[in-house]
Amino acid sequence: MADEFAYIFGEKDELLIVLLQGKIMSKDIATLEKCASEISEKSQKIVLFSFRDVPTFIPGAHSAFAKIQKQIRDAGKLMASCSMRPEIKIILLQSGIVRDAEMFNNIPEAWQKLKAKLESNPPKAKPVKE
Repeated sequence: MADEFAYIFGEKDELLIVLLQGKIMSKDIATLEKCASEISEKSQKIVLFSFRDVPTFIPGAHSAFAKIQKQIRDAGKLMASCSMRPEIKIILLQSGIVRDAEMFNNIPEAWQKLKAKLESNPPKAKPVKE
């Protein structure tokens, strides 16, 4: 696994999986913003972030990830983070960057829960303030 941060999309029907790879450092904020821009152009209603291949997530990049999550929620999409290392998960939960209800052990578990939620109560986009 390379240390350089990168992301890859996997898409199928209403599911968008964002595979994050490498160390997420302060210098990667522009890459996270590019990822957010690309996600906003996608039509999928469920967005899953896989942190399986992320060994480090430096606090300087936390706000960029928080913005991505807000953008996804504001668009009326469901989202979750999966396969996060315990040391990263604890810091992100304690700092309020991620929500415990949106944390899952793996992609299949998250997909099952969010698909059921989507089918029972489809999310709605927040109205745009003028």
